[in-house]
Amino acid sequence: MVMMTVMVVMEVVVMMVMMTVMVVMEVVVMMVMVVVMVTMMEVVVMVMMTVMVVMTVTMMEVVVMVMMEVMVVMTVMEAVTVTVTTWKAH
Repeated sequence: MVMMTVMVVMEVVVMMVMMTVMVVMEVVVMMVMVVVMVTMMEVVVMVMMTVMVVMTVTMMEVVVMVMMEVMVVMTVMEAVTVTVTTWKAH
């Protein structure tokens, strides 16, 4: 009888320990998953930020190039007009 109770108590204790270990493992895994997710999100956000910065910089470069070209075209046009007018005046 005593042996039986001891056996049952042992089994219950083992079950409890197993359960707690399982729960703790699950919680730890969940935490790790959450941390990994958060870091992944941060990495993704950082990459997005870098891409945005690169995009803005390239856009700025394109705008500057366009501005330069427009300036050059304007100057050429002015020079042409000046030459034509002076030539006509002669």
